[in-house]
Amino acid sequence: MSDLLQLPPYPLIGLVFFFNILVALIGALILRLIAKEAFWSAFFPVLALSLLGFVTGITMSSSREAAVGAVLPAVLTLLGGLLVYLTGSAGVPAQAPVSVMVVCFVFSFFFGAGTGSRLRVGFENAQSDPTEQRDRELAQQDNRHAVEVRKLKQYLEFLELKRDLANQNNLDLSGYKSIYETEPPAK
Repeated sequence: MSDLLQLPPYPLIGLVFFFNILVALIGALILRLIAKEAFWSAFFPVLALSLLGFVTGITMSSSREAAVGAVLPAVLTLLGGLLVYLTGSAGVPAQAPVSVMVVCFVFSFFFGAGTGSRLRVGFENAQSDPTEQRDRELAQQDNRHAVEVRKLKQYLEFLELKRDLANQNNLDLSGYKSIYETEPPAK
């Protein structure tokens, strides 16, 4: 499983959708067998709750802030409210479909939470890895070098342009100082 989390984001997103569709298919099949629900009318609500569970779980656990204290009560309130409303309004026949949807939501929520925490830990480990830090510092040094080379080339182009203008128009530009030729202020 840890190798799957090292994938670039697009295959990981595909894996997530595959997982949630699989959960929704299993939930819809269970509903078809238990509650005699039509397959497609059961599949889409289960898929929606499954995706909501996964997104909530991965968002909560990949955050560096303390999101558990805010997200978990909201999730439990959502599930409790959904159970009470659907069971109370539809009675006993709604208990099986609601239970299956809640199980799919919770299963996806915990899978999302596990995936998010693994992604966060992997990111933090990569950030503290000495090889990664060295590569990042070398890339920054290469960028600074490229900027300095470009500044030098622009300065040389400026000097050439200044010389050419002075020669073409018989001007004395020795007293002209541009931003390229002024000394930076001392820090």
